[in-house]
Amino acid sequence: MRTGELDLAVVESWEELPTVLPAGLTAVELLSDVADVALSVRHPLAGLSVVDLDRLADTPWASWTGDGVCHQFLVRTLRQRGFEPDISCQVAGYPAQLALVAAGLVAALVPRLGRGPLPAGVRALATRPVLRRKVLVAHRSGEAVRPVVVAGVAALREAVTEP
Repeated sequence: MRTGELDLAVVESWEELPTVLPAGLTAVELLSDVADVALSVRHPLAGLSVVDLDRLADTPWASWTGDGVCHQFLVRTLRQRGFEPDISCQVAGYPAQLALVAAGLVAALVPRLGRGPLPAGVRALATRPVLRRKVLVAHRSGEAVRPVVVAGVAALREAVTEP
């Protein structure tokens, strides 16, 4: 964005792992979201409505591939609960992670906006603590903001507020 190759970027910023924008960029909050833990219905804690993350210390996890924000967030969040996560697989995409959850192989942290209907055999449980993120639209600051950027931000804001 700073070089002018992109006008807008939609980014996420977790409360526990906030996105820091470089100088010259501005962010506008579009919405907030919450992540739940997806567990197999066969998991011993699947009958709860809210689960303390520290109760999942012995559970294997699915994470995103690489060392991106989603992977970093999972590892950091679970370490803050006092344990090193057992990440048994890395899969890019929540549908694939949820398929592994349905098979009873792993748990996964899945933002509510990042999932469609849950597959058979999967329960989504709220977490304690609540895991919140903001979805932001970032653009260049100041006088460099062009009308197309203003229109793009306005369209994104309108899209997330429509019923």
